[in-house]
Amino acid sequence: MKIENRGRVTLIALAAMGLGMALGGVATQSMAQGRQRASKARLKAETLIEQELTDIEGYVVRMQELDLDPASSSGSHRHDAHVFVYVVAGEIASRVGEDGESIAYKAGQTWYEPPNAVHGEFRNTSDTERAKAIALFIMESGKPMTVPVFAPTPGGHGHD
Repeated sequence: MKIENRGRVTLIALAAMGLGMALGGVATQSMAQGRQRASKARLKAETLIEQELTDIEGYVVRMQELDLDPASSSGSHRHDAHVFVYVVAGEIASRVGEDGESIAYKAGQTWYEPPNAVHGEFRNTSDTERAKAIALFIMESGKPMTVPVFAPTPGGHGHD
């Protein structure tokens, strides 16, 4: 089934509303579980749910818990997805778009990343406390969720 742009916008709005309603219980449960888990990873991503959309052929929704060590960050990347992020604990600096500004989001705040926008910064701003977020990805089935973005080399060319 092929959907129109209006249908996609409606889907995204409904998914975002669902994320907001689900976060109360998921965030509380995830924080409690997170305190019990010891992780050596600087940025840990755990898939909480992944679901094919039965009424929109070829699309999937994935919800992940992102757990960042103090002062940790991800490399520059992009997502082949609509991404909605909710900060559960701590403060995370995010810069979306090649010319976007870095914005620090505190617990309870959200942001949106459009498909294929370069995410140049995703960083825990604290040197002593962990940060945690819930991310909801709406994407075509079979597409990579995260794609690294490499800085250009001195000759002006990026590399894969």
